[in-house]
Formats: sequence, structure tokens, C-alpha cells
Amino acid sequence: MKLSEFRTYFSDKKGLRVILEVGGKKGGAVCWRCEEPHSSTATSITKRIITQKLTIIGSVMANNFGKTWWGEAWLCSLAHIDYANRIPRGARYARNGSVLSISVAEGYIKAKVQGSRRTPYNVTIKVEQFSQKEIDLLIDGILNRPIIVSELLNGKLSPAVLDIAEKQRLRVFPSTWRDLGMDCSCPDWAVPCKHIAAVIYKMGQEIDNNPFLVFELHGVNILYELKKRGVNIHAEEAVKIPEWIHIVQPVQQNKRDTRETPQVLRSFDFRKIVHFGDALQMLLPTAPAFYPDGDFNKYYAGNIKRLGKRADYILSGKQSMAEALDLKSGEHVVQRNPDIKIEIDNNLAVHTFFANKREVLSLTDLMQHLAAISIGDLTDYSNAIYAFRMTLQLSLILASSGNVIPMIGQDKKGAVMVVWTPATSDKQTVNILGELDKYFDSESISAGKTSRTKAAPEHPAWLLTTCFLTEMMKLSSKNITWPDKVYDIFFLATPHTFDGVGETNIPGAIKSWTDHLKTPQLRYLPVIMVKDESEEGCEFQLEMSVIDSETENNEMISVRDVFVDAAYNKTRLDILRDISQLSTLVNGLETYLAQEAEKPIILDNATFTRFLIQAVPAMRLLGIKLMLPKSLQQLLRPRPSVKLSAKSNNGCSFLRLDQLLRFSWQVAIGDELITPEEFNALVGRAEGLIRFKQQYIYVTADDLKRIEKTFNTRNEMTAARMLQAALSEEYNSAKISVSPEVKALIKEWTTMKEQDIPKEINATLRPYQKRGYEWMFQNMRLGFGSILADDMGLGKTLQVITLMQRIKDDGMLEKKHIIVVAPTGLLANWQAELNRFAPKLSVFLYHGPNRNLEEFKHDILLTSYGLVRSDIDHLKKTKWAIVVIDEAQNIKNNTAAQSKAVKAIRADVHIAMSGTPVENRLSEYWSIMDFANKGYLGTIKTFNDEYAVPIQQKGDSDCAARFRRITAPMMMRRLKTDKNIINDLPDKIEQDEYAMLTPQQAALYHQVLEESMKTIEGFDEGDQKTLFKRQGLILQMMLALKQICNHPAQYLKNGDFQPTLSGKTEMLLTLVNAINDSGEKTIIFTQFKEMGDMLQQFITNATGRKPMFLHGGTDIKQRKEMVDRYQNNRSDRIFLLSLKAAGTGLNLTAATHVIHYDLWWNPAVEAQATDRAYRIGQKKNVMVHRFITRNTFEERINDMINNKRALADMTISTGESWIGKLSNKELRELFE
Repeated sequence: MKLSEFRTYFSDKKGLRVILEVGGKKGGAVCWRCEEPHSSTATSITKRIITQKLTIIGSVMANNFGKTWWGEAWLCSLAHIDYANRIPRGARYARNGSVLSISVAEGYIKAKVQGSRRTPYNVTIKVEQFSQKEIDLLIDGILNRPIIVSELLNGKLSPAVLDIAEKQRLRVFPSTWRDLGMDCSCPDWAVPCKHIAAVIYKMGQEIDNNPFLVFELHGVNILYELKKRGVNIHAEEAVKIPEWIHIVQPVQQNKRDTRETPQVLRSFDFRKIVHFGDALQMLLPTAPAFYPDGDFNKYYAGNIKRLGKRADYILSGKQSMAEALDLKSGEHVVQRNPDIKIEIDNNLAVHTFFANKREVLSLTDLMQHLAAISIGDLTDYSNAIYAFRMTLQLSLILASSGNVIPMIGQDKKGAVMVVWTPATSDKQTVNILGELDKYFDSESISAGKTSRTKAAPEHPAWLLTTCFLTEMMKLSSKNITWPDKVYDIFFLATPHTFDGVGETNIPGAIKSWTDHLKTPQLRYLPVIMVKDESEEGCEFQLEMSVIDSETENNEMISVRDVFVDAAYNKTRLDILRDISQLSTLVNGLETYLAQEAEKPIILDNATFTRFLIQAVPAMRLLGIKLMLPKSLQQLLRPRPSVKLSAKSNNGCSFLRLDQLLRFSWQVAIGDELITPEEFNALVGRAEGLIRFKQQYIYVTADDLKRIEKTFNTRNEMTAARMLQAALSEEYNSAKISVSPEVKALIKEWTTMKEQDIPKEINATLRPYQKRGYEWMFQNMRLGFGSILADDMGLGKTLQVITLMQRIKDDGMLEKKHIIVVAPTGLLANWQAELNRFAPKLSVFLYHGPNRNLEEFKHDILLTSYGLVRSDIDHLKKTKWAIVVIDEAQNIKNNTAAQSKAVKAIRADVHIAMSGTPVENRLSEYWSIMDFANKGYLGTIKTFNDEYAVPIQQKGDSDCAARFRRITAPMMMRRLKTDKNIINDLPDKIEQDEYAMLTPQQAALYHQVLEESMKTIEGFDEGDQKTLFKRQGLILQMMLALKQICNHPAQYLKNGDFQPTLSGKTEMLLTLVNAINDSGEKTIIFTQFKEMGDMLQQFITNATGRKPMFLHGGTDIKQRKEMVDRYQNNRSDRIFLLSLKAAGTGLNLTAATHVIHYDLWWNPAVEAQATDRAYRIGQKKNVMVHRFITRNTFEERINDMINNKRALADMTISTGESWIGKLSNKELRELFE
């Protein structure tokens, strides 16, 4: 053992501070010094301890008996009179559990000690009892020392009580063996024998946990005697261990909250949670007596730090929960509506299962699966999963910040365990817990002994957070190799009983220790006033007052007045009790109070800095008010910053904006910037508080290293970084300086300039569409790409086509061309939209097995993502004017071959289109922005560290606002819910969506058509006898071709259910995924149950969730349940409907999209089906998608109905029967 390995302190309330250092277990050097000499009995006791034989002290220290002042004083006072060196012989007996029982009553210590014989020896030690007169003298002496009484009110027994006893000639500790009566039934004649010595050691351990026992041995119950004199000390309540059932607090059935569950999911700013983990640990007394086996505070701090580091790994995405907590990866998959239930019994054991399957999960499995759900995807899940997932997220945040508090409880059998609870001193944590409570229904979490007695807890979010934190602490804590009950209950969630000798007071001592972390309910609130008197900031003064919270005027009372003014005689003890709560936090407070607050507390700069940085946050947790001078109210921290100015363009006609910026390093101190040279002159290498004008800077070595590293890092300030700083007007959250020239450049970029709509565009653009076109054109002229992320149905395609026509009009397509990349299912749609809105733009469809790039001589090349991936070596040889990608989420995975291929296309300008809220999934956003503006957001790692993790994992609203500022010029997103948009839209938007036949479909379509027409043409059109048969064959042919357009498997009945075999199916899945990602709902109509079954399978495979399907075989009860689920369950977003079964009688106003997969060619039937969503009660715009297969009878019939009103009117009454009356020629024209 080194000299520094053992150090103990003895102190009294008058300022004595004696330090004892032992440098060896036996025979080692001992040194001691008294920092503030004070003539007292406590001093003499300390000197007696130091002058004992080193072997005795070494034995005491080595075995960790007598950890507190009182426990050690007991042992060493006996060692002082142990001239024969007998007491150390009992250490081994005490340590190995030979003391079987011990009791104290009426001045007798009685114990049983197992010796070498089978029968335990009986040990009796008699202690002299004080008379009532002596007791009265002791208590009167204590009452004359209000500081001591105030500590007693907080459950602390001051060593100064020994001074009072000695002054009254009361012998607390024996001075000779004659002061004790000792007897042991063993044959050893020596007194004390090793069995008596073992009991003495064990009594030292008991005294450690209950120092009042020293006086109880003499028949003095100090707390009871004080209570007789009107001083109430609630000591028993302070150490009473609550049962878990009272902590869980289940709600009675008749008191259960019946409020509705919120339908809108909240997003929480976890960054507003104040991190005070270090401050919490400041509140805990060091070297607690209940842990004799080492430095418990070190274990405590180490395990909390380890837990925080593991939580950080999970939050940052560096490790999965399984990796961070050394778990086996779970095998279960959490579905989007799994109906998870948690039951907690009276012993706080947690049982998790899927309620519908009764499939039991471990709590760690549940945590793994919840952690695997992206917060951005929570809109796809039920309220229960949202509540569980966000509670886990809060638990991780609290673990990361150290905002956790241990709470001890016990089961019915008395086994105690510590659970880890959220620190509720933080208002944001309390607010989040309260909001999360609303999302738990009465069955999500239940607590109780049996299924009959189980009920919902009053605060489910708090309880679940406690379960998560306790489990994470158990999994992350360092395992130890020796048996240790205290360590087990604290960190390994293992309950134990403490009924052994020397153990009975341990649970109460633990509760008393952990209660220091609770916010006390103080009547007299301490107020600390700080004065900055010196000009150099080298000395600070502290004075104290209190505020009586039960008075209305909140008038401050000087502590000096409390001592000297007789008006406070009745309340003085209560006031001093509340003030003494700060004794471990305010250096010099004990002396200040001992001197009756006559002089202020004086702190030098270094001591005051520690007080301000470490103690003040802890005091604020206790509700202590701090009055600081103006110079200290806002402590400034130095941050690296920049000064931006504009370069000269040297006569160049055009340069990108980010190429016109230059910078110089600065140091931000609050809102003021100074040069690095000025900062070095001010600070140098100094640390701590440094006066800066009328304020103070707090500088640490880490600050200096960070600033130096930033300034010396090569390529730290890239052009993209400069542009981001200019847009956000900050650099890493520090204020920057922007020159007027740079501000003018930014204003020019972000101010929209009006542009004419090309005359060749066959459409009238709505105002918001015109703004989108102008915005893309302006970005293009400045050399920036654009992300157009308008809601579905707002006409993104038209805006982009208008831009294409404009650049053709400007002559930009004479040498270069445009490439459009879209999902295969949307290629036909793009063809139709280009032909419709911009017929002057020539389009080349690069698709199919016979594609040939050499044939491309057009304005626009239209192709799919799959072909870009396979043909990128050919496509990247061409330098394009513009590359446009539709449904840009197809490149969300930046490491996928498809994404890499798309980004390899060389073009002057990149435009990405997406109707999904990409900002909810920032890693996907990065990939899309990296396509539109290469390198603007840095590397994916930098982006995750600076934006993705703070925003998505921690809900940092400031970071999100900064992110919006730096990306706003390059991304435009308008919502249908925006008032400026929705007022400009019809309530119902109908849109024809065109699909292409796949090669397999096309071949089958033409084969069936030719075979059918050959049969039909064999009939005489004028023969009335065969008229009905011919009409039947025509309708049969149309049915077959409609089935082929739907999916070849519907016609062939071959079970080949590949979605890629049908262009219409591919288009549906593309659309459904986009609607799903947007958090909207859709209903899909089909005429065929068989096709509905196929679509149900396709959608399940694509989305991971099986949609409901209502058809003719659905009974009334099932219909009602389906409708209720769709209308009220957020995760049920897709509803398949048979046209005939669901055409009437249903109210599905939750839908904002209606998809007609196969058309009935009867506008009335279609309208009736559409009105399931678009009807009274609908508060949103409804978009109707009519699926039509290009170059088939579906397209031609649709054109006929749209162009010939009479035909449309006819179909209302006759449906599709009119087709059967067409001539052979008309049939050929219609179907070929």
C-alpha cells in the first residue's frame, strides 16, 4: 500500500481537520497533520488513534472495520487500552463470519461467536449506563450548539458531540478495561479473548452504519431525548425501505384515466434535457459506511460512466444495442402492430410478450428490437410501439447524460434491490415523461401480483424508463470476482437480504445515502450571494440568506440575523438544518456557521472556479438560489469561429457562390469575435476564470486544445463549410462575422427572380408550381442542384418539365441533353406527361432488351434505375446538361451499387424529385443531397456526427433549425396541408397513372388477342342468332386482357407471383411505398378477389405489413373491425377493397389516396368507390389514381370516354356491355 492509498479525515464542527495517512498494512509509516488545530476531545481522540501501535491500526484499516469517524473512534479507543495487543487477534474471526449474532439492549452487547468447538461461545460486554441527570446534561449541551442540532435534524451525528459529553465528564469511550464488563464462555482466560475482540470489531461495523449506537450503548437515545424537548427528527422514516408495490403505484380500476390517446405523434427535443450527472454525484457523501470493501463512490461513478459510454455508442449508431451491451442478437422481429404487453410483478420482475401470440420475450430482447426501429419510421407503427420506443430513447439519453438516480426497495420477503430511475430534477425530462404517459393505453403495462390484481401504473413512462435503465445498468456494469451483496443490489439487479451480523443497518444506510440525490422539500430555501470584489478576479465573497417559502413576500433573512436576533429562537434550528444541507458543497460553510456568519466566506479564484463549475449545478438541483454579480451571470466559453468575406471574381462571368468566399479564423467569446493573436494575449496557457472586459471567460485545457486543433487542421474550412456558415451565420454553434458583400451574395441567391413560363408548355402552372420552376432555374444558373420534395399530387413532374422546356428554349440542349431516371413503373407516366405538357421536347425511351444508346438523338433520354446500374459504363461517357431522378429515395442507400451508378452520371446540374419527407431519415437525405450537390454536406460520418445523431437521436431543435437554414436554398418542400397550397388545389385530384406492359405481358397480351379475335371474326356480325355468343366472347376476351394487364399470373393461374412480371404491379408498389413513406393512407380497389389476394401478398412483401382486404366473403363483424382499424390505427395505412363488396356503405375518410387498380369503365361506379374517402367528414385533399396500361385497350377506352361525352354518358347506364356491340374493325382498333 502506497502512502496515498489510505487517507482518512477527522473533523468537528469548529473547523478541526486532521489528516491521517498510513503507508503500509503492518509496520508502515504513519504521518498526520492538523490543518486547523483545535483543542477538543475529538483532537485528543485523533491523537490517541495516531499514536497506537501500527500493527493495530494496520489491522483495522486493512479489514475495513471502522470506516466512519465514530466507528474508528470506537475501535481505536479500545485499542488504546489493549496493552497486550489482543484485539487484532479477533479481526480474522470478524472477517470470516464467525460472529453468528449480536444484539444491544439495556447496556449489554450479547453475541454468539463460532469458535473451534461445535457449540458457539456466548460473549457478553457490559457498558456503563448514563443516569437521567447525565443524559439531561448531554442533551442540554447539544441544544446549546444549534449547528450540531441542525446536523442531527439531517441524520448526522457530529464528532463535536463527543466534546460536549467530555465537558460534562461523561465517559463515552472506555479509558481502561475496568470501564467494560466482558465475558466469554470460551476456555481462554485472556480478556479480551479473540472472540470478544471479534465482537468489538463487528460493533465497529454496526456503529459505522448507525453512529447513534455509541450513545445507545450508554442508554441514551439522542433522537428520542431531543423529540421530548420538541425537536422532531424523522430518522426512522429516513431509513425505512419501501416495498416495490408502493413504488410501482398501480391505479385503481375506477380511477383509471379514460382520456383518448393522442393521434399525432410528438417529437421531443432531448437536447433540452440538462445534463447534470456530475452534479448529482457531487451530492453523495464519500466513503459510505455501508460499503467496507473499497471506494464505493469510485465504483458508482465508474459504472455510471460505463453506462453512459455504452448509451453513447448506441445513440451515435457506432454500435447496435447488442454490440454495446454484449448481447446475443434477438431473433424476433417487431411487427408494426405487435400489441406488446409488459407485466411487472410485486418483486419488480418484468415479463414481456406479444399479447396476440403469448410469445414471451426477455426485456433485453424487447430493448434490442425497439432500438432497431428508426425514430423516423415510428409513424409506421402503433401508438404502443411509439410509446415503448420513445421511452427507450429517453432512457438512453438519460443514461448518456448520467441523469439517473438509484432507488432502493424491497419485496415481501425483505430482499432489497436498487433500481435506476430517471432524474426528475430536470423539467424537460418530467415533461417528456408526462407526454409519453398519454400514449400508453391501460393494457400496455400492468403491475401487481396476479392477473386479477394487476392494474395500469400511475406513471407508465417513468416505470418503463426505470426498467430499461436498470436492465442497461446490469448489462453494462463491470463484473467483480468476489461476493459482494451491496455491489450486486446496486449494479447487477440481484436482490439480497441483509440479516447477517453487522448487516441489518445496511439497507437503511443505503437509502439514507441515495436520498441525498432527492430534491429536498425545504421550507427555508438557502440563498447564496456572491460578490466580485477584486479587480483582477482573484478573490470572491460568499454570504448566505434564506427565504421562508411559506410566507407570501419571499423576504430574504440574513443568516447572521438568524443567529443574533431573538425573533428566530423558535425557527433557528429548522433554518440551520436546511442550510446545513450545503455543507458538502460549499467550502468553508462549517466555519462560516461556527462563527455565526459574522464574516463572509472568502474563496480564491481556483476554489471559486471549482465551486462555480462543480458545486453550483448540484445546488441548483436542490433548488438553491444563487445571486451572482452581472460579471458572472453569463459565463463565456471561447469557441473557434470565422470571419467571412467575398473574393473578387477577377472579371470571370460566372463563379459558383461558394467559390466567391474566403475566411480568416477568429475566436468567439459570446457575441464578440477576436483574432487568435488577441485571444493568446488575453489567455495565454491559463485556465479557469479570466476577466474579459466586464465579464468572465471560463477556459479549460480542452478548450485550448480544441481551438488549436481547429486552427491547425488542414482543409477544415472547405468551400461548402464556408457556404454553410454564411447561410446559418454560425460555425459549430459559434457566432461568425459576415461581410456586407457576402450578405449581398446570399440575398441575391435566396431572393426569387420571376421567370416567364415557356410558351410551349401546355398547362397553366399554379402559383406554387411557378415558384418551384423559378427556384430550380435560379439554382441551375448559380451552379447548384435542387431537391424538389413537394407532397404527392402537387405536380413536381410538371415543374421539372417546364424547366426542361426552358433550357431547350435557351439553346442549352443543342450540344448536351437531359437524362431522366425513374422507377420502371413510372416510365410510361413520364412519357405521357412529357407528351402532354411539352410535346416539342423529343423523348427517347431507353428500355427493354433491344435498347440501343446509339439511336439516341433526342432532347431527353428516359430510363430506369435498374438500367442505369447495368449500363452505367455507357451512360457515364456522355456529359449531360441535366440529370433528373424521380422517386429519389431509390438512392437512399449511399453504399448500394444503384446509388453509386446514379451518382456516376456526369451532368452540369442535378435535380432530385421525391414526394416523401426525406428530412425524417437524414442518412437518406445525405445521399440525395450528395447527388444534387456533391460534397456539400461533407462525408457521411461528419454528417451523422453533426446533424443526423443530434436531430434524430436527440431531437435537437436548434441543430434542426441550423440544418434547415443550410439546406433551404437547395431543397423545396411544400405540403398539401399548407394553407397557401391547399387553397389553390381542388378537394379531389384525379390523375391517370400509366404503366407499360413488361415483355412477358406484351407477348401474352398479343397472343390472347390474336387467338380471341380469330374466333370472334369467325362469326357473322349480322347474324342475330350468334349475336349473344359473339358478345359473350368479346367480353370474355376483354376480361382475359384485363387480367393480363393486371398480372400474367391472374390469367395463367400458374402461381408465378413475381411483381416484376407486371408493369402495373411495379407502378403500384412504387406508389404505395411513396404514400407509406409520406405517412398517408390509401385505399386500393380491384374488381377481382383473386387479384386482391395477389396484391395483398405483393404489398406485404414490399412493406413488411399485411394490408387488410375487404371482399365479398367478409362478414359484417369483420367489415366493422377492418373499417375501425383503418380509420383509427395509424399503422394500418393500406386497405384493399373489392369494388363490388366495398362500393357502398363504407366511410373511409382516413384515406388521402384512392387507387383504382383495374378500371370498370363506368364513371359512376368509380365515383361511388372514390367517395368512400372523398365524402362528408374528409378534411384533407383526396388524390385519385386511375391505373391504365399504355398501348392497350385500357388506354384507348379511357381516351374514348374522356373525348366523347356521349360515350361516357352511355357507359354510366350500360357499363362495359357496349364493347360487345362493336364491329370487328372497331374491336381491332380498340384492342390492338
